Amino acid sequence: MPRMTGWALGEQIHADAPAQKIIYMSGYSQEVLAQHGAGTSSFTLLQKPFTKLGLLRSVRHTLDRP
Repeated sequence: MPRMTGWALGEQIHADAPAQKIIYMSGYSQEVLAQHGAGTSSFTLLQKPFTKLGLLRSVRHTLDRP
């Protein structure tokens, strides 16, 4: 996205619709993302590369969270 990062988009979506569940996909580790201010427990991080089963588990886990 030329004008915004995926993290910034997720923050905007969360501000507009706090109940919206968001899954981020990244090749960076959770530790690296946290160093750049992208660490919060209210979102799910799916690390690349991932399998179909990994994607399904991440979606299920995210949908089941309160």
